[in-house]
Amino acid sequence: MVLVTKLWAQYHNINNAKNMTISSYSLVLMVIHFLQYAVSPAVLPCLHELFPDKFTLLRSNDFGYVDMNETIGSYESKNTQSIGELFLYFLEYYSCFDYAQFAISIRTGGILPINVCRLAKSSKNDIHQWKELCIEEPFDLTNTARSVYDFETFERVKAVFMASWRMLQQTLDLNAIFAPIILPALHHIVSPLSHTVLQYEDSNVSTASEISTRENTTHGSDQNSGTNPSPTVTLLALTNESNKHASKEINNNNSGNSNTVGGSRTELVS
Repeated sequence: MVLVTKLWAQYHNINNAKNMTISSYSLVLMVIHFLQYAVSPAVLPCLHELFPDKFTLLRSNDFGYVDMNETIGSYESKNTQSIGELFLYFLEYYSCFDYAQFAISIRTGGILPINVCRLAKSSKNDIHQWKELCIEEPFDLTNTARSVYDFETFERVKAVFMASWRMLQQTLDLNAIFAPIILPALHHIVSPLSHTVLQYEDSNVSTASEISTRENTTHGSDQNSGTNPSPTVTLLALTNESNKHASKEINNNNSGNSNTVGGSRTELVS
């Protein structure tokens, strides 16, 4: 799921901290948080809750002494949703998240008020880090997404989440979100997720606008040609013996094994 998320974010130019968008580390934390908190049953546990003695607050000179080969017991999730279903809900969750009030925290396995994060006692923490996108670093309590500080840039990031969620919800075709998208005016959205009701309001757009997510494509891997071609992405159902539910495999090829006519669509949710 992290792989799909990163490929999607790179395609839409929202995975580059230098361009004031989301770093790869922050994207991974967003996926972990979603799998901990936004689905029921949870897919991932909160390790800080399971092993509190192993996660004391670290100083900058402590990391050289951290045992990176810690052995812990296995964890089996009771969640039976496919990777395709989870990715669709992932886009929905972050389309409706209240970024103005809450920060993501995998340390607590939930969300925290941003004001609480600003006041956290840590040598590296700074109240000015906590602006548009707030993601708590689980060890030093700083904001890993402090590169996302520009309002207009983050509005575009949120619009990409929203438009991709809507497109994937309508088509159940992963290829649909690996293509240039036009972002209409997005107003009141109520999430049907069972654990929360959130609201998204685009106060800056009153009428349908034509905003292409392909701006700044020269920053991508195809900057020499000035294009950002859509990869052909196929999801193949596999059996996951560890948690006994269907998972999906990503193949960046055009083998023609699609389940629909002409191979133009990919079945995402079984």
